[in-house]
Amino acid sequence: MEQGDNALSVSGWDEAVRRLDAVLPDRAILAEVVEFLRGATEAVPDGERYASEDKIYIEEKILVSNKRLSGGVALYVKFVLGPRFSQGEYMGVSHGGTLKVMYDSEGRWLDEFYTPR
Repeated sequence: MEQGDNALSVSGWDEAVRRLDAVLPDRAILAEVVEFLRGATEAVPDGERYASEDKIYIEEKILVSNKRLSGGVALYVKFVLGPRFSQGEYMGVSHGGTLKVMYDSEGRWLDEFYTPR
């Protein structure tokens, strides 16, 4: 399959990421997740154990086109609870599982999905 002339350039991706970070900076979404976990929610058993920024790692952010939402996009952020590191690198293993949060284009928390380790 050939790449079309209208392919998104690297600078286009850089701009998209800058805009995304302006709306939902890591520090803001981490603070929101910490607050969520402090609430002893049933959605994340023992979540309060991980209610600290140093016990949460943002593994990935995924921007998804979703025409049903206002703004036409959703952001999924995958948080690792109790991540394990070796020599400063995330090993892909956690003590507390993962929490995926879906946000709308205005930064509103829409839903969450927890996966135990």
